[in-house]
Amino acid sequence: SKGQIELWSTGTGELLRILAADAPIDGFAFSPDGARLVARGARCAVWDVTSGHLVAELERCQSPQFSGDGAFVFGLVERPN
Repeated sequence: SKGQIELWSTGTGELLRILAADAPIDGFAFSPDGARLVARGARCAVWDVTSGHLVAELERCQSPQFSGDGAFVFGLVERPN
């Protein structure tokens, strides 16, 4: 099944954007400035929050996070033995 992330305004309660994912989402993080969102489904996807555009997809990424300055995304990677 597919997953999605809904972005809502805390001020107005309005639904601002829906980000479609290729699988159910089981982890996500916002960049420090709030401009990007990384979410883990079948792979990690990075979206521009304002436009809703998919910026990047990362294979085999778990527990995605942004670096303190928001310049990098990092996560745990499982490597087959």
